[in-house]
Order: sequence, then structure tokens, then C-alpha cells
Amino acid sequence: MSKKPSIKDLRKKLEYVESIYSNRWNMCRLLVDYMNEHRDKVSVKWLSRGGWESKVHYNDDIEQLFDFKTWSTYDLSCIDLKFSTKGDKLECYASIFEGGNFRGERRGLRFRAEIILPFNFIKNLKEEIEEKVEYFLISEHKRFLEEEAKKWMNNRYDELFKGEKG
Repeated sequence: MSKKPSIKDLRKKLEYVESIYSNRWNMCRLLVDYMNEHRDKVSVKWLSRGGWESKVHYNDDIEQLFDFKTWSTYDLSCIDLKFSTKGDKLECYASIFEGGNFRGERRGLRFRAEIILPFNFIKNLKEEIEEKVEYFLISEHKRFLEEEAKKWMNNRYDELFKGEKG
């Protein structure tokens, strides 16, 4: 595993694992910064805004998605960002929830949005992608070892008992 994978390598890895998630405020900040710096290359749209539990109600103004205040919430439990590939773009489904205290206590949905980004944003997801690839490889290895163990046990059984199944 290389230290600095290319955008092409990260894309291939993301396609392998299908999607990755982040629930970190730092990722929200990176995302909103990027959206503001590359407005001409980013597509955003509301999927839903507020629920009956939400204290904040948004109008149809898409500009609100470019404002940090819109995204402001508690780290970890109130942020769901799902990144995946969509053609030649990177797709992010964002869900931001109300929180009740410093540790989150997720309450109602504040908003959901879809953000379509150029693939160079994927550099910010390197850690999350590498972690999920590693998880997938560990899972595949376990399945492989289980299959090999079954084959070995069947062969060993046949060796010991010459095919006599009891």
C-alpha cells in the first residue's frame, strides 16, 4: 500500500468497497470549504429539510448549503456523510441531525442533501477508503481461510476413514 495513492487508485478502491462513510465535523468543514472554493464544479441539491423535530427550517435557497452555520452540529452522532462514485463524479449524500448535547444525542433530521463533486476531492477521503479496503480484505481472507479449513477437514476425514461417513 503506497503512501500517496493517486486519484485513479483511490477511485478504484472506492469502487471496490462501493461507498465510505464519515461522521466527523472535520470532514464537513473540508466538504463545505471545497464546495465554496469550487462552486462552478460542484452540484448541490436539497433532498429534505427539517422535520417536525427540527429547530431549524430551511427555505428553497440552495445557498444555505454553502454556509457553515447550516452544517453546524455535534461531531460523530449527528453527521452522516456517505461518499460513492457516480459516473465520472464523486457523490456525497449528507444527513445532518439535531443534537442534544456535546456527545450528540441524535434527535431529529435537520436536512439531507446530495452533493456531486469532482473526483479530486477524493484525496480528502484517503484514510476512510484505506480503512474500508483493509476491512474488506480481512473479511475476504477470513472467508478464504474458512473455505480452506473445510476442504482440509474433508480431505483429512477421507484420509483417516477412507470415505466412511458416520
